[in-house]
Amino acid sequence: HALRIIGDWIGFYNQQRPHQALKMMTPDAAHAATLTA
Repeated sequence: HALRIIGDWIGFYNQQRPHQALKMMTPDAAHAATLTA
């Protein structure tokens, strides 16, 4: 049960939650931007 909760939180953190340090992009979006630049 705990692993599922932690996995859900990590997914939210990396895929849905915008980060101010990344100019309000998600970590996944910021990483994708470096691949297409």
